[in-house]
Amino acid sequence: MILAAALSTFRFVAKNLVAKKIKDRQNQGHSAWDFYAGVDLVSTAIQMNATSAGADYERLADVLIEYYSQVDKQAQLLPSASIMPVIKLLWYSVLFYFALLGDFILIIPINIVIAIRNIFPGRWSYRSFCWRYIKAVVHWIWVGEYSVPFIPIRALTIFLLHWHFRSRLSMFRRRVLLETRFSEDIAKTAFAKIDSALNFWGQTSPARIFLTWGPPLIGPAIELVKFLSPSSFPPWGQLLAIFSFGYLLGIPLSAFVAKRGLMLDGAGREAYYPGFLQGSGYYTREREVLSAIGLTTSEFPLDIALIIASLFFTELTYSQQMEGLVELLGWLGLPVPVESPSLAQRIPSIIVVVTISAIALVRRKKCGRL
Repeated sequence: MILAAALSTFRFVAKNLVAKKIKDRQNQGHSAWDFYAGVDLVSTAIQMNATSAGADYERLADVLIEYYSQVDKQAQLLPSASIMPVIKLLWYSVLFYFALLGDFILIIPINIVIAIRNIFPGRWSYRSFCWRYIKAVVHWIWVGEYSVPFIPIRALTIFLLHWHFRSRLSMFRRRVLLETRFSEDIAKTAFAKIDSALNFWGQTSPARIFLTWGPPLIGPAIELVKFLSPSSFPPWGQLLAIFSFGYLLGIPLSAFVAKRGLMLDGAGREAYYPGFLQGSGYYTREREVLSAIGLTTSEFPLDIALIIASLFFTELTYSQQMEGLVELLGWLGLPVPVESPSLAQRIPSIIVVVTISAIALVRRKKCGRL
């Protein structure tokens, strides 16, 4: 009886509320049907919002995949391997050396003559033979670049690019799942396109994996063998260790520099010199797409990390490396250095490398080139 009375009271109150709402709508010039139609408009609006959100996710996925496709097309145009960057580096190093000698000898007398000449009407520019090289290096660091390529290999560059693509697309997919409360139906089309792109850019050949991780691991493996069994370490093992660290700095590092050049909108061999490319390229475009769904990303500075890691590893194992180098030179029949630089003599160069690395990293973030 009590339940029946409560239900009757609820129906009476609800009926009066509905009647009041209808009367208010009629006073505002609306028909009674508009009120009842509005009840279904809520669920319709929810469906429309879901449809609109799915379309937005699809559009963002299309834009992001299109950006990555354009970069991938440019990567395919790179030569299989190139030694031109290291040749140019050596050539300009020689030119800088002679320009520095020229300035050391002639900069004062030449600029004294120019200063005297500028007393009269007209003006001559002061001259420095090495200034343009110094300016290029400063500009390179100021835009956030630090390392230079040596022997970039296209397979490794593409491997790093595809790794970047997969990482960002996976983050995009996870974010959309969270935004849709794990309902794949809302962004079904966007998920299908992302999955296709992940499958396409996830195809990695064993050769690429070996070139990326094989030789760089030789050095640590040799150090482990020396630690576990020093007596069984062959003389030529030190040569392999030196090759390993040289490979690490020369090959994967060069591939990463080329990858950055491609992401900075470099075309062809321009990608080998990211420090001379203007703007932030696809980094900004990628960031705008990902920020639309609340994602904040940045590229790990692999080039700076490799240089810093190699620097500290060299300092930690400096005495062992010098002993190995002496053994290696003796085994090859080459002259052995009488003495090596002490730690106090090496500290200034360490400080310079760390300082330049920090400046490059800060400027890279400031310029949005990551």
